[in-house]
Amino acid sequence: MYLPARDARYNTITIVSGQRTTFQAVLDNATNRDYWSTAGNGLLGVGAPRMLKFIAQMQF
Repeated sequence: MYLPARDARYNTITIVSGQRTTFQAVLDNATNRDYWSTAGNGLLGVGAPRMLKFIAQMQF
């Protein structure tokens, strides 16, 4: 049974048009390995596959 998964995250904060803006890139399960996300009550939850997300957040 393989449990851990490796994630990577990059964050940066800058000013865009005078507003504080946060940019993020998130890579879930970077190694794309199979893993169990949960275990209990006789059940196992299969972890998510590799997923890349880009997020932008502006405060105004």
